[in-house]
Amino acid sequence: MSWHDLLFARLPALLPSARVPSDFNRIMRSARSSAGSRWLLRNEIEEDVVRKGAWNLLVITATVAFFSLTVMAALFGPMSLAYGIVPALLAPIIASSLYLNAPDSFGQAEARRMLGEAPAVIGCMTMSMQVQPSLEHAVLFASERSEGVLPQRLREAMWVNLTRSRGSLTDAINDLCSSLSAEHSALKQSLHLVVSATCERTRQGTDRLLDKANAVALGGVRDAAGSYAASLSLPTMVLFSLGTLLPIMLFSLLPLLTLGTSLGEAPGSALPFPYLAFLLLVVIPLSAFLYAWTILARNPLGMVSGGRVRIGRLFPPAVLLIWAGAVAAAAIIDLGGLRPYALSASMVLVPCAYLAWNLRGHGSSLKRKRVLEREATAALFHIGNRMVSGATFERALEDAGRDVGESAFREVARALLYRSRLSGKGLDEIMVEEGSLRAASAVVENAFVTVAQCADRDPRYAGQIALNLAQMLSDLQACQVKVEESLRGVVEMMRSTSMVFAPIVLGVTGALFSLIETGTAAAGGMAGDIGLITGIYIGQLSLLVAFFTVLINGERSWKSVAHCFATRTPVAFLIFVVVSLICRTALNGLM
Repeated sequence: MSWHDLLFARLPALLPSARVPSDFNRIMRSARSSAGSRWLLRNEIEEDVVRKGAWNLLVITATVAFFSLTVMAALFGPMSLAYGIVPALLAPIIASSLYLNAPDSFGQAEARRMLGEAPAVIGCMTMSMQVQPSLEHAVLFASERSEGVLPQRLREAMWVNLTRSRGSLTDAINDLCSSLSAEHSALKQSLHLVVSATCERTRQGTDRLLDKANAVALGGVRDAAGSYAASLSLPTMVLFSLGTLLPIMLFSLLPLLTLGTSLGEAPGSALPFPYLAFLLLVVIPLSAFLYAWTILARNPLGMVSGGRVRIGRLFPPAVLLIWAGAVAAAAIIDLGGLRPYALSASMVLVPCAYLAWNLRGHGSSLKRKRVLEREATAALFHIGNRMVSGATFERALEDAGRDVGESAFREVARALLYRSRLSGKGLDEIMVEEGSLRAASAVVENAFVTVAQCADRDPRYAGQIALNLAQMLSDLQACQVKVEESLRGVVEMMRSTSMVFAPIVLGVTGALFSLIETGTAAAGGMAGDIGLITGIYIGQLSLLVAFFTVLINGERSWKSVAHCFATRTPVAFLIFVVVSLICRTALNGLM
């Protein structure tokens, strides 16, 4: 069941007898935006269905909140309601308001993804136009060879044309352009230029308009990415303060709070440990994660570029059983003062070890992908120059693979030529079937397929197309490198803090707790509890930093997030344990 069915089909039908008050929609939501209205129309969702789902969510969330307050009062006493009454009142209102405004958020997210997909889609359309100057074939090629929101909108435009809802595909494309907002001006210009290229009588005029369409689409993404990178200084500092500095400050103040209360009649922490653990392990990390999600959602290049990863496949039941067994063993075995470290290590390091083993080849495959993309672009320049000089595509591909030396592209070129000569099929068919160039990127594969198809008609003209496509790929890579360079300072600061500086500070804090527990009897085992939640928080901090720094850069895949978390967390945890034990030994020696 998809999230779409869960939110807008199952949830509104949960409480059929619950009637929505007449003023509910006006109180809980502002006016629907045009992007939200178009999203509801495309997905065939009525406004009354959204209103009913929001009311059901309000009722369900309020019931859960009331039950939670009752359980809290029964377990921790009536005074505990002071900590939970405000979240219990706000949670139903926030959840219902977010649900009512979900179509607006989804519409805006689709608009941002369309902007990031524009260079690849426009590039596919211009590639097809250079092979065959037909708008229908160009739209079909772009919708089949690309994935995302914009290809889906192009397929809808084709369907409108096929059902005769509009007079022609040109009218359907114009309707698509008119539905785009002002921030998509570059995409609209590119689509209009592609449509205008079909009316040109000469090949030179068509090529000029198609080159202009590619340049405009790429320029729009470059400007949007530059504006996004320039706007990240304040949000990243707020995230760094909220997710890293604030918890470290709280952990650093806890020894002073414990020492101060130990001088009075009621020893112990000023804040009960369950509430302290809930604040440090749930409230602050969850708030930082949600804020990081809002920052990443505004990325015009997209939030995640890799495929979906299923949790059940990532963590099989056998691994979950081993994980639970390790936690249980660390909790049962009496290790003395090392018990908090062992328990937190079993919670944090066991999944890290499995992920590191399961994704052990991800780093090398990611490097190979980048190298292959860069080498394929350089080889396309070489192929274009050779074909302009009169060589065939097969000979140019063979020369390019030989001239690049021992590299990833040389292996790909040899495999393509061998399979083509063995089977007798064209190189364009072999490229699509094998998918080796798709490992670099879909745009690279489309460029080579287009050149191979053009080479069957006019090798010299195909060489010029190869040079133009190679320049487009080079510009795309330069745009991504520029964004990564502008964000490198923030990324390195967050990674170094989470892996080195934060574990050092938290290790010293744990040693101070040990000193208090050794010097006085007031701590009452508080040092072990703080050591446990500190070790767990180091894992959470590493996961938050991996999530933000990977998805904001060019890697942008869940596997890269898991790989970064699995490789950096053990180092941070080891630094925390070593610093804590050294400081404990030194401070206890001074007592």
